[in-house]
Amino acid sequence: MDAAIDFPIWFHKDEILSKLKTSQVLVLTGETGSGKSTLLPKILYENGYGDSTIVVTQPRRVAAISLARHVASLFNTDLGRLVGYAVRFSNCYSEETRIKYVTDGVLFQEVLDDQIFSRYSVVVIDEAHERSIRTDVLLGILRTSIKRRLDLKVVIMSATLKSITFSSFFEGAAVVRVPGRTYPLDIYYTPQPQEDYLEAAMLTVLQINFTYKKGDILVFLPGQDDIETLENMISEKVEAVKEFIKSTGDQINGKLSKIKKYTEVLLGDTPYDLKHWMELQIVPLYAALPLEQQSKVFQVPGDGCRKVVLATNIAETSVTIPGIRFVVDSGLVKQKLFSVKKCFESLVLQKISKDSAHQRAGRAGRMGPGKVFRLYTSEAFNSMRLCRIPEIQCTNVAHIYLELKMIGVHNPLEFPLIDAPSKNALLSAAMELYRLDALDTKTNLTDIGMKMGRIPLLPRHARLLLLSLEFKCTSEILTIVAMLSTDMTLFTSERHEKESAKMRKNIINKSGDHLSLLNMYNIWNDSPNKKECCRQFGFNPGAFKRAAEIRNQLVEVLTKRIGVMNVPSCKDSSEWDTVLKCLCRANWMNLASLDTDGKSYKLEVQNTKVMIHPHSVLFTRRPCPPLVIFDECSSTKKVYIQNVSEISHEWVAQLLPNLALKKPIIEQ
Repeated sequence: MDAAIDFPIWFHKDEILSKLKTSQVLVLTGETGSGKSTLLPKILYENGYGDSTIVVTQPRRVAAISLARHVASLFNTDLGRLVGYAVRFSNCYSEETRIKYVTDGVLFQEVLDDQIFSRYSVVVIDEAHERSIRTDVLLGILRTSIKRRLDLKVVIMSATLKSITFSSFFEGAAVVRVPGRTYPLDIYYTPQPQEDYLEAAMLTVLQINFTYKKGDILVFLPGQDDIETLENMISEKVEAVKEFIKSTGDQINGKLSKIKKYTEVLLGDTPYDLKHWMELQIVPLYAALPLEQQSKVFQVPGDGCRKVVLATNIAETSVTIPGIRFVVDSGLVKQKLFSVKKCFESLVLQKISKDSAHQRAGRAGRMGPGKVFRLYTSEAFNSMRLCRIPEIQCTNVAHIYLELKMIGVHNPLEFPLIDAPSKNALLSAAMELYRLDALDTKTNLTDIGMKMGRIPLLPRHARLLLLSLEFKCTSEILTIVAMLSTDMTLFTSERHEKESAKMRKNIINKSGDHLSLLNMYNIWNDSPNKKECCRQFGFNPGAFKRAAEIRNQLVEVLTKRIGVMNVPSCKDSSEWDTVLKCLCRANWMNLASLDTDGKSYKLEVQNTKVMIHPHSVLFTRRPCPPLVIFDECSSTKKVYIQNVSEISHEWVAQLLPNLALKKPIIEQ
């Protein structure tokens, strides 16, 4: 236990236990390095709360698993015994488990059957400051549950000092503030705004590698595509630098104009020792990355090698990466914003908040003095909003509306939330669910809605899966929905993309994306050598493995929760028109007809002009199909429809005879 004494939370142990004894709810604020995520569950277990299980939520899978492993090591026990975890597609716990780390999504699924958290003595909501939609709803449920279960204890942990947000929501909540264990930080800003943040990040990484002897680098970027692009940029530049070092010798003093010329790295006037240069081990980190690849960020690089982690905001607070001494912050994040009026999401590149900038900087000061390179000006920092926008206020809340109805909330507009979505957002969600046959005109759950709420999918995908039972093509729809739900790039980098593009042409279905996804999965799944199959067609192995996991889970859900004993399927691909008809029936809200210009489309329901996304197999089809259905509509510079398939007017007349009739407005 000597290691625990080094963490600030250990010195507040008595205060925490004293306040939790007299209050049902404790708000614990502790900055980076305070030890709250690892040591609080241990403190609780060793002081009378271990008779039942202590559950600790995390917003992300990688954090839940890594924390469980670390805490198990503190107890000197095997993972899955006293300490375990439960995340989607991976569980490691037993009847012996008394400290259980879970994602907030997993705990939310448990709540559907148990709103009083009866199997737990303490519910710990970690990383509450991230304000994920699941965390916010869980807090609302807990506020009701503690009135029904007076012995339940709740601890809300936040890495920011704004405890008032949570203590006000839980009237009478106790508050404990624990200082962080961070080292001094030097923070640098750019003198002028950077036009190309990827170029600026690359130059900064190389500059650090030339200038400083020790320490790994963490680079914060907006999204997965940025990470992949920067990885290629750094790799190419490193090769050029290595060639130059070979031809130059050991040491150069002066302005290094030659290095600037050959490597495009501006290093300034200070003398630099080329011996500082180290091999760079580039490690990506983003939510859609398979767990085994995410775990590489925790590995210690070999001698003479420096780790460079390219991460999204997943690395702000959820995981502690050992060895980080330098942070390069782009100051940007990609956020989905849902338009209630237009009924589609926009992926927007935004400035981060000051709160996020503070969290990012703190990652450099965990192991020793650190340096933070912000790729924006001090004026830009001062203009940032103080805190991030809660996810529940900028996303489609149809799935939350459905789940609240599932746990018996009569009117979701009255459900307690720290920051509620707008009334229009909730009414829009109700209308969507009504159109999917999940609600009646009184907003009561229908039998279909009850089944949809048991399926861990977006409402439109859950409805599609249920309809597939009627069309006798459930096996095929399971595959399509799984492929649509991976949240991962299906193909490898552009370099391999070109090599395998011709091969993929042979497996593309002319009807569009849905049957092409089905065909690709079947080829991968039937292949005896999946590694070679992925190489041949340019498939991303992680994406197809994830699709298989989702598909297997959904089969289990249909069997255990919906009561489907046999999964119907088409005899062969000659019957795949049935699949398209099922998609047509399910996606009647996502119907688009070719506009008069012969290129763009008009949405039948929203009357919005859209374009087929360049990644669609129908993007280059000429002439363009007259009528299509799509899975998703999103906006960047243009409004695009994605995952698109051609359908016929005859099917619409047959399957959607009342499409032109306005459905009655829901009674408010």
